[in-house]
Amino acid sequence: SEAQGVSTKLLDYQIALPTPTTPFRIIPAGCIHADTDGFHEGLWKECLTDIAKPNTYMIGAGDYLDAVRTTARVALNEYRAKGQDKWETQDAWATRAYEDFYHKYLHGIREKIICLSQGNHLWEFSSGETSDQYLCRLAGCAYGDKPTFIRLAVTCKGKHLRTFKILVHHGDWSQGYARMGTDVGAVEKKAEQFDAFDIFIFSHTHRRFAFPMTPSLDLPIWGELRLVERPRVVIRTGCFTKSYDVKCLKHYAHRKLLPPTELGYVALTIQFYNEYDKVRYQRRIASHPEQRGQGGASGNLKYKY
Repeated sequence: SEAQGVSTKLLDYQIALPTPTTPFRIIPAGCIHADTDGFHEGLWKECLTDIAKPNTYMIGAGDYLDAVRTTARVALNEYRAKGQDKWETQDAWATRAYEDFYHKYLHGIREKIICLSQGNHLWEFSSGETSDQYLCRLAGCAYGDKPTFIRLAVTCKGKHLRTFKILVHHGDWSQGYARMGTDVGAVEKKAEQFDAFDIFIFSHTHRRFAFPMTPSLDLPIWGELRLVERPRVVIRTGCFTKSYDVKCLKHYAHRKLLPPTELGYVALTIQFYNEYDKVRYQRRIASHPEQRGQGGASGNLKYKY
C-alpha cells in the first residue's frame, strides 16, 4: 500500500480470483481488546485461521488493544499540554504492546489485510502518531481513518469483474444502544445516507449481526437499457472480549449494566454467477441460426452475498 501508517480516507484495493465464479470472503474484525481480562484468545485465533484460508481478506475495524478510550485521552492530552512529565515510558509501553500484538497475531496474515481502521481505544504517542497507525506500519498495510472509503476491484485473469464500494467506520458515533433493534436501526440509518456504497462495516457496540438492505435500483450508463438491482449489506463485527466473566468484575459493562457482549465475527462471502438470458439468446439465434441448440446465452455477471 502507498498509505502505510498514513491517515487514509480513500483506498484502492484489488482482488484477483482464479475463476469468475470462485467465491471470496471478507472478514471484518473489530473490538478485539486483546489486553483485557475477558479476551477470548481461542476465538480470535479461530478468526485468524479463517482469514488465512484462500481467497479470504481482513478489514480491521478498530480497538485491537484496550489501551486508552477517547475520554481518557482527552484528559491525558490536557495533562501533557502542561508539560509537567515526560512520556517516553508510556510510549515505550505502547510500542511493546502493539509490537507484541502484531507479531503474535497479524504477522502470519499480513498479506490478507486490506486495511486496519481506527477505533476509539488507542494510544497517542508523543510524536502525534497513534498506535493504530503504528500497527499499520508494522503490518505494511493501509491505515483507515474514520470513515474509510474503499474501492475494491475484483478481477479474473486480467479481466475486471466488478468494483465494490465499501464504507468502514468504527461505529462510535454515539454512546451505544441498549436495545438490539435500536442498534440495527442506527446502522441502517447511517447506511441509507450513503446510497452509493455496497458494503457497510461498523463495530464498537460489541454486537454481532449482518443483514441485507433493500437493493438499490440503477440503470447502466451504456448498453442495453434495463433495470439493475444492486444488493447491499450492513455488518456489525461482534467482538472478542467477554463483559461478564469472573476475571473482569470491574468491567465498564457492569457499571453501566450493559448487555453481555456478542463474541465472534462475521464472514461475508461474495460469489458471482450468470443467469440464462432469453432475450440475448433469441438475438444471437436471429443473427446466427446455425447456433441454435448449441447452448444458452448468459446475461451480465451478477453477484450474491
